[in-house]
Amino acid sequence: MRNLAISSVKTWLLPQTVIKDQNHSFGPCAITVDLDQGAVYVAVEDTSKAGHETEIQTDPRLITLYKILVEQNALLPVDTYKPSELEENLGSGSPKSSSVLSLKLLPDTRTLVLILANGEIVQYPIDDEDPQWDVVGTFEGGLEAACWSPDESLLVLATKDGKLVQMTTDFEALHEKPLRTHEFGEDAQVNINWGSKATQFHGSLGKAAAAAAGQPTLVGSSPDDDGSVRISWRGDAAFFVVSTLDPYDVESGDGKPKQRRVVRVYDRDVSLQSTLEPTAGLEHPLAWRPSGNFIAISQRFFGPDSGWLGGGVGRPGRHDIVFFERNGLRRTEIEGGWSGLSNAPTSPADWDYKIKEFFWSCDSNILGVWVSYTGGDVFQLWTTGNWHWYLKLVLRPIGSSRFTSIYWHPEHGRTLFLASSGCLREYSFEYETVASLSGPPDDLGMLAVIDRGDALLTPFRIQNVPPPSASYKLSLSSRFSPPIHTALSSSGEILAALSYKMDLDSEHGYSLSVWNLHPRKGPGRGKIMNPELIGTSQVDLYLPTQISLCQGAECSWSVRVLHQLAEGDGEIAEFGIEKGEMKRIGGIKCELNGQLISTIVDSAPLLWQSRQGAIFEGETLSKISAFPEFCFSSQSVSVVLDGKIVHIIVGFANTKLYVTATGQKSVLVSPIVTSFIVSGTFLIYTTSAHESVYAPLQEIAQALAKSDEGEQDATTQIASCVAGWEKRRIERGSRIVTAIPSAMNVVLQMPRGNLETIYPRPLALEVIRSNIARLEYGRAFSDCRKHRVDLSMLVEQDPTRFLENLSTFLEQLSDVDDLNLFLTVIGRTLNKKEVTTQICDRIRDRLQTKDPIKYINTILTSYVVETPPQYEAALAHLHSLRDGSSQIVEDAVRYIIFLVDADKLFDVALGMYDFALVLLIAQHSQRDPREYLPFLRELKALEKCYQMFRIDDHLKRYGKALKNLADGGDQYFSEALLYMEKHQLYIDGLAIWRGKAKEYKEVMNLYGDWLYDRRDFEEAAMAFDLACSYPKAMQAYEKAHAWRPLFNLALEHDLGEEKIKELGYKVAENLCTRKRWVDAAIVYQDYADDVSEADLSLHNVDVTTDVSTPISTFTRYTVAPTSTSRSVSKRTSRSKRKLDMKNAAGRRGTVEEESYILASWVKLVSRLSGLQNEAGKLFRNIRFFEEEHILEGKKLQVSLLEFEESLKTVIDEVWDSAITDSDKQTVEPPDASTTVLREQDTTSRPAKPTLGPRTWVLQDQFWP
Repeated sequence: MRNLAISSVKTWLLPQTVIKDQNHSFGPCAITVDLDQGAVYVAVEDTSKAGHETEIQTDPRLITLYKILVEQNALLPVDTYKPSELEENLGSGSPKSSSVLSLKLLPDTRTLVLILANGEIVQYPIDDEDPQWDVVGTFEGGLEAACWSPDESLLVLATKDGKLVQMTTDFEALHEKPLRTHEFGEDAQVNINWGSKATQFHGSLGKAAAAAAGQPTLVGSSPDDDGSVRISWRGDAAFFVVSTLDPYDVESGDGKPKQRRVVRVYDRDVSLQSTLEPTAGLEHPLAWRPSGNFIAISQRFFGPDSGWLGGGVGRPGRHDIVFFERNGLRRTEIEGGWSGLSNAPTSPADWDYKIKEFFWSCDSNILGVWVSYTGGDVFQLWTTGNWHWYLKLVLRPIGSSRFTSIYWHPEHGRTLFLASSGCLREYSFEYETVASLSGPPDDLGMLAVIDRGDALLTPFRIQNVPPPSASYKLSLSSRFSPPIHTALSSSGEILAALSYKMDLDSEHGYSLSVWNLHPRKGPGRGKIMNPELIGTSQVDLYLPTQISLCQGAECSWSVRVLHQLAEGDGEIAEFGIEKGEMKRIGGIKCELNGQLISTIVDSAPLLWQSRQGAIFEGETLSKISAFPEFCFSSQSVSVVLDGKIVHIIVGFANTKLYVTATGQKSVLVSPIVTSFIVSGTFLIYTTSAHESVYAPLQEIAQALAKSDEGEQDATTQIASCVAGWEKRRIERGSRIVTAIPSAMNVVLQMPRGNLETIYPRPLALEVIRSNIARLEYGRAFSDCRKHRVDLSMLVEQDPTRFLENLSTFLEQLSDVDDLNLFLTVIGRTLNKKEVTTQICDRIRDRLQTKDPIKYINTILTSYVVETPPQYEAALAHLHSLRDGSSQIVEDAVRYIIFLVDADKLFDVALGMYDFALVLLIAQHSQRDPREYLPFLRELKALEKCYQMFRIDDHLKRYGKALKNLADGGDQYFSEALLYMEKHQLYIDGLAIWRGKAKEYKEVMNLYGDWLYDRRDFEEAAMAFDLACSYPKAMQAYEKAHAWRPLFNLALEHDLGEEKIKELGYKVAENLCTRKRWVDAAIVYQDYADDVSEADLSLHNVDVTTDVSTPISTFTRYTVAPTSTSRSVSKRTSRSKRKLDMKNAAGRRGTVEEESYILASWVKLVSRLSGLQNEAGKLFRNIRFFEEEHILEGKKLQVSLLEFEESLKTVIDEVWDSAITDSDKQTVEPPDASTTVLREQDTTSRPAKPTLGPRTWVLQDQFWP
């Protein structure tokens, strides 16, 4: 899908160009390249017409050698050589075009080797101080062909006396074989008559046809065959092929051909391997593809009416390039169609062209064909893809009508040397994808592929047509002359082409044409496009290389042409369309071999890049930026950053991808890039690691802007961004063809030539976001489904805006299934559950108003997907519709069973005590009736309350079951108590029977027993106390060591003096064992009436050991201080006292202010804890007060809890902000004088206080 474009043209004029005599043709006849020094050596020979008298006295045998320094663009004469006895050795049958067969530079010895047709092999040491021509040897009789191996170690020669000679670089003969032989070779095929013509079925023709098929047919050569020998090596130097014109040994007689072209394959040791199958009409051009899979030969078709025998039968004028394999079998062919005549002539005398030579580029990607027409020569460049051969480019000689020599660069596969009379030009080519670059909504993805004289056009947004086919074929020029360059507008609607004039004899004649393609913008029937030629004209240019389209005011179009002037300068000429013709409207001179930079917008300013990589504004040629090297593939795009337009320029050269902006340095994005394109808001490129990368242009612009502001190096910025860019694995060797942002796809071409369309997630998300921003929820929903994007994106991009425009969403998304899918997805994936609930509620309300019957499934879905799911509400909604729409309800039941587990729905319906709904769900859930019918019959036979109790117990809703059982009356009270104890439902029971004193006390008594068993004695005592079970309460208080409420109960219920005294001794002893000496002394004195024991208890009181006595400032510490601690305390005690005084002061604006504030919060937390503990003591005795005091106590507990939560939030915020502010302070290098101060500052900050456990809170069941 790529075209071949001219990147640069360098011209060297030879000194002989001053000769104007038409009988003399001075031109390079042989070319070689010095890879070490970057030089080109050219041998120039005067090929004057023999015997013609001219006024110019020149020696026709003189060969002149020139050296061209490519980088310095300098031409230096080297030396001349005069061959000996040239005319005698050539003979009458030899071609007169040139006597030089080969010119080769051997890098090991640094010598030039010149091989001549007269048999001479001459060396020239180029690095010697005084180099001289040295004739190594001479073949008597002369040579017909010479060819060096690609590894430059072997030389194969074909002599005129019919020998094939192989020599080394020292010119020692290794092998000598006959040039012509009747043997097939070592790879001769064995025919066992399987599938042969003689054994095949021939239908009605019968055995006669079979016998005729087995008879050999004599093939002849082409009338255009020049009779010379051709030699060509394979790229790995393992094999070479020799083509000779061989006569038939036996006299063939009249009506039969006399000779044929034979092609033989030899290995490196000159052993014959195979002979190509006999083919009629083969010609002399021969070239083995360096990769080794094809041997290219030309074949001409002609019949007996041409007067020439042995030709192949075919269409008149057919002329093919055929490809053979090494084993001699024919593989495929190219049907050229080179003739410029309307009717193909049958007589060879009337043929208007012939093919002279074939040349493969060193990378095997381009096949060059030298064609000689009656009016002049052309050189065709062919490429292949998807088993189709494309004629991409045709070159004509400038200043002359004929080429004298053609040579591909041995290392650079797209560098070609073309020599004509007195002139040598170096052409550099690059692959170019001609595609429209516009963004949405005008991105047609139009692509123009050149093949012969046609443009194969395909709008990939509408049709994805694989090559070599296309949506439309537009004829631009003649079949054998494709355009030099083509350009598409950014929208893909306008096409411009620059072509040669039809006449080969015209110099500097070109045709410039502009078409309006009128493409169809969307899918449908009819023609995909209807091209209209809106402007064409003949333009006089010397050497054009590139064109681009520009849109001016009032949608007028102009074409900019980058070309070379005859004087040696470059120029950007502009041609406008005026009444259907192209008129020159201006021009700007520039350097040679630059490049026009493609823009996304046709009306954007002209940008031009010099050969050194500098980027200029085209109108004034003022420099705005630069790449490190020349980037043939480059694009300019505008990005809005912080309200300003930033022009980003992307360049690609030698696997390196660069980005730059106006007035900024370029940055290397990646060094392993294979192709790129700017599409929408992304820079997309593929890498040799077989990945496609999607770089947001906004991030690139921000990185370049930060570099310009000096914040950070742009290379570092880009490198950090690359890791976060989206990547996708692709097939090895894939290249980007085009990208269509509105279609969210990228078209890739595989190495085989076929196309593959991918839908990258970044492009899809970009389109979906833009649709959501435009409130086009329907399109966004469809794109999400198509590209498997989570539908919650419709909400998450802007939840508030989505809720505000929910009516718009429902208008665009009216399908029930789509709404169900949307609700299901957001219920499963949306993180904000409250937003999910709001969406479900609002959609449900609107749909119930709009059409509750049509959207019943959506309404049910909205209930189910909420968190937590509202199954009962969904079934209740079904219950409300059951009487009026029974069939719809049944369908809805089937649907909700699809959403929710059937067993879960069965239980929910059962918990609603609706047996009809239970049966409906059971019937549609395919449950066995034997499982649920007996159970339902049993339930229906029960009393209502007990029935509900059984249902709730079955569903393990024990609290609700207890409530239903209590509602059944006093007859079920005993069972209710047992059920409560079984499932430990004491809190529920207290709430149920709170209004009934008798039952409440029984429940509270059971609750106290449960607490007592759990050893929660204090709460058990309170429960027993409330249940009026005073003995149990006293026992629980005793276990809890709560002696004050214990003796209060004893005294209140007149336990008796002796029992109280006995209880006093018992409690006091327990207190002593717990070392609560003061409490024990009080009990001894007040309740046991034993002062001596009380005194003994008080003697045991020690402030250092008694846990009930707080530690005072007089507490003695028994640890002896060390010498280190003494010195430290002496050094720091004074500073600590000063710091404590400052912190205590806490004056505003001082450094101690923060510590003072934090310490104040700590004190507040401590005071709150003390207050809560005091309030807890009050709450536990609140039952002894009046009802109004009990209500105030409840309010106080609630207020304390709320204040505690508020204080906890404030404490977290204050300490987090203090730590954050400390981290933000600038840290200086520490020294000895500041270390102690910093340690003091760190230790002076109070620790974050924590609130204690809520043991002071009185549970709800203990409030009266």
